[in-house]
Amino acid sequence: MRVMRKSSLMVTRRPPELDPLARMLEIFRFQDGQWIPVHSLSGEERVRVEPFEAIELELALLWSR
Repeated sequence: MRVMRKSSLMVTRRPPELDPLARMLEIFRFQDGQWIPVHSLSGEERVRVEPFEAIELELALLWSR
């Protein structure tokens, strides 16, 4: 887990969990004092999900060797 300090405000971000063998990508958001899974992705489609909304992720490329 990465912790970044911005001014006096603490910003905490949990990195996405990527399991290439299970072909699963999980994205979390810190809300109300706990990590909440917001996306559980698999397959080979192209997606735009937080915190990567600015880019389109091609899931098939994550699973390739």
